[in-house]
Amino acid sequence: MGRQTYREAENLIFRRVQQDSFPEEMSLLKASKPIPSSSRLLTLSPELHEAGDLIRVGGRLRRAEALDPTTMHLVVLDPMIQDYDSRLRHAGPERVFAEIRRTIWILRGREAIRRYQHTCTECRRWKARPVMPKMADLPPARLHLFKPAFHSTGMDCFGPLQVKVGSTPQKQMGDNCLTTRAVHLDLLTSIDADSFLMALRRFISQ
Repeated sequence: MGRQTYREAENLIFRRVQQDSFPEEMSLLKASKPIPSSSRLLTLSPELHEAGDLIRVGGRLRRAEALDPTTMHLVVLDPMIQDYDSRLRHAGPERVFAEIRRTIWILRGREAIRRYQHTCTECRRWKARPVMPKMADLPPARLHLFKPAFHSTGMDCFGPLQVKVGSTPQKQMGDNCLTTRAVHLDLLTSIDADSFLMALRRFISQ
C-alpha cells in the first residue's frame, strides 16, 4: 500500500468516526454556520479540511510555512487509544498522549488515556508492583531478651578478605550475636575444619 493510499484510507476512517461523534457540528460547519456554545469542540476553533469533509483544529499557525499543515491543524476525534497504546508497547500515558498529538487531537486526551490504560490488561501487568512476602516469625534464638551478648550466637566464615601476615594471605571469620547483633571477628589461617574449631575455641574462651 502506497503512502498516499494509506493516508486516504486513514482519512476515510477519521471521517466516519467524526460523523458518528460530531454529527451536529459536521452539518453546521458544512453549512458555514457557528457551532452551538454547548459543543465540545467550541474551544478548538474547528474548521473543515480535505474538501470540507474532515474536522480539524483551527489556530493561529496558518502562516508558518515550515510546518506541515497536518501538524498545524490536527484531526479532532473522540478518544481512540488502543492502537497507539499497543504500538508503543503500553508506554506511560504521557508518551502515548505525545505520540497521538502528533497527528490527532483527542478530546480530554490525558484523562481518556489513563482511563483506558487502567482497564488494559497488558498495561496493568507491566505496571504491577511485586507483592512483598510477609516475613516469618523470628526464631526463639533471636528472642532471648535480657541475656548477655552472644547468649545465642551464629557463626559463619566470610571472605576471602585478603589479610596478609608476612606474605601469607588469610581469610576472616565472623561471629554474630543473634539478639544484640554484637560482632566478634577472628582470623583463620585456612578454611579447613581445624582452623574453624581453633577460632571457635578462642571465641568461647573470651
